[in-house]
Amino acid sequence: MTQVTVLNPKVIEEVNAVTPAVRLKGLKGVKVGFVDNSKMNADMFIRRIGEKLTDQYGIEIGAVVRKLAPKDTLPSDEIDMLSGCEAVIQCFGDCGTSTSMTVADAVTLEGKGKPTASIFSTAFSGAARQQAMGRGLSTLPLVEIPHPMHSASKDQVIERADAVVDAIAQTLTSDNFVSAEVARPISDEKISIEEAQADDQEFFFEQGWTDGLPVVSPTLEKVTAALSTVNRDPKEIVGIVPPRHRPATVEKIAINAVMAGCKPEY
Repeated sequence: MTQVTVLNPKVIEEVNAVTPAVRLKGLKGVKVGFVDNSKMNADMFIRRIGEKLTDQYGIEIGAVVRKLAPKDTLPSDEIDMLSGCEAVIQCFGDCGTSTSMTVADAVTLEGKGKPTASIFSTAFSGAARQQAMGRGLSTLPLVEIPHPMHSASKDQVIERADAVVDAIAQTLTSDNFVSAEVARPISDEKISIEEAQADDQEFFFEQGWTDGLPVVSPTLEKVTAALSTVNRDPKEIVGIVPPRHRPATVEKIAINAVMAGCKPEY
């Protein structure tokens, strides 16, 4: 049988595993830090969570940080300030940017040994899990609240905060779902398949290369033709692509362009 070579459109990169923080034995007397990412209603939500955890679980309010903008990660001095607490609660990811930055900060804090409870709206919790995986901590504990939050009334904000108090407490104290990330093996950049498989859409779907929609087979010949129109190093990194924050090279972009049906000149 004739063999053809197809190129992997996914970024092949080993992710450094992040070991999650050991969960707490209990919350009574524990100093908890809070992060308000300045999203609409986040201040009200986080304040209510603090009040309820104090009343019901006996926590002590530690550092309270408010971001200037949800598009930024926490600066090192604020990470250090929060690291002086025994646990950290973040609120909340309810859009792409705030979700990305909340995940990034949570992974950083978990890596420093601080258990976190990060809150995301239901519309973005899936993206949060994907991004946590991309940062080496797929088991990052998440707490879900209804979406949207920016338009929620005061009563709705209070109600939604009250509804997740116990879930937040469990996230900080239960280790049932927390384990060290297992490093994933590196896949092949090139795969040799039978010519008959070259247009087998099921094969591409099984590799995790598509969502089931039809694509053009990314053969070595087609990708080489696409790259021939670009005077750049195929391995040059041109950007970082969310949600897993992988580097996109000229070659990977060309492979995906071929699969999308783009002609070489495009």
